[in-house]
Amino acid sequence: MRRVLRHIQRRSVAAVISVVGVVAAVAIGLAAYSDKTDMATFVLTIAVLIVSVVTYIVASPQPARLIYDREYTGRQDLIFYVHIDPDRTPSEQAATIRVQHHVDVWNEGGRKGVLLRLELLAFEDQQGRRVVLPGLSMPIEARSFVWRMDVTGDPRDSGMNPRRAPFTVEPDDVVTLRFDASGGLMESEDGPGARLGDIAAELERPIVRALTRIVYRQAGRVVEEAPKTVEVRCAGQAAYVQALEQAIAAAGDSETTNEGESADR
Repeated sequence: MRRVLRHIQRRSVAAVISVVGVVAAVAIGLAAYSDKTDMATFVLTIAVLIVSVVTYIVASPQPARLIYDREYTGRQDLIFYVHIDPDRTPSEQAATIRVQHHVDVWNEGGRKGVLLRLELLAFEDQQGRRVVLPGLSMPIEARSFVWRMDVTGDPRDSGMNPRRAPFTVEPDDVVTLRFDASGGLMESEDGPGARLGDIAAELERPIVRALTRIVYRQAGRVVEEAPKTVEVRCAGQAAYVQALEQAIAAAGDSETTNEGESADR
């Protein structure tokens, strides 16, 4: 996107310079082949004025403008984990949901900007309807993660060190941030066995994008952009729903068995 904008800007400047050249050529022709020297001077003055204005617009640094989009890598943004373990109940097998959505933020303006907040507000399906994930608190704040090495060199004490906003973004600079969170049935307030039918019905709609919002400071004012959607690559959602449906079926079989035992007594 930035390359396209620069290309458009270069083409616009080139077009203006071409027009000015034509005007200057006409003015010189008028001065050389006629007695209309005053007209030629007037035309040249207008040409110089146009060049001055264009030079000022191009040379003056514009206020910061922070743009962001999904980081296009091969990583998955949203992962539904299904734990295949015979010692776990079906609902416990569909336990974990992991958000690891990376975004790039860059400054298209000519002055530095300060990123105050970048949030993931909700996940959406193809029709733009929100999909609620169990055990996941929203909104999710984007953070920077830097590898921290322990001074003793012990890898067990090393790891990723999260850093929260604000972040200073220089012109043409790019900052990579990550929406990082975990949820799932085990993180739900109702525990792993509650509302399985409602959760399964909610997650039957594939998640394809996320609704996000950015807030940043440019010079003396705070800019809060309108929420926008970014692409989400999701893995394991269908298997997660299948595990939930198996848990619902198992719960129904258990209730039927208990009712039969009660009737026999």
